[in-house]
This record gives sequence, structure tokens and C-alpha cells, in this order.
Amino acid sequence: MCGAVKTPGVAFDCSGLTQAAFQAAGIDLPRVAQAQFDAGPRLPVEAGLRPGDLVFFGGGPSHVTQIGHCPPGAAYHVDRHVEKRRLP
Repeated sequence: MCGAVKTPGVAFDCSGLTQAAFQAAGIDLPRVAQAQFDAGPRLPVEAGLRPGDLVFFGGGPSHVTQIGHCPPGAAYHVDRHVEKRRLP
């Protein structure tokens, strides 16, 4: 659900879901995708993806609009629906 700020804990957009999941694990994150990206840390591509890593999408480092979540071997993009993609 895009922009689910008005109903926290009931409906989530990508950054709200990320914030709630990490908060349940005892990790504080900012509310919006850009602020979560800015909070870092950033890993080099060669580090590979691990469970719990976040993948950010948008127009560049200063215009992050979406977040993906990484279980082993795939990436989930959360927006109006959840989409699973295999990683190369």
C-alpha cells in the first residue's frame, strides 16, 4: 500500500514494513526509504546479498523510493504487491 503513513501498524508501504520488521527484531530504523538508505551501512556489490540485507531502488543515491528484502537467493520487492525475483 503506497503511502500507508496514516494507518501505522495496520497497512504498510515498503519502508513502513521494513521499519516494523526491524523494530520487532530490536533494530531502530527511520520511517521513509530515503532515510533508511541514508542510515546505511552501504556494502560493496562484491560482498553479495545475505538474509536481512535491504536493496534500495529509485533514481539514484539521493532519490531512493523503494526497498527490497533479501532472503537467500532471491529479492522481494514490496509495493502494491509483493514480487519475488531470482537473483543471478
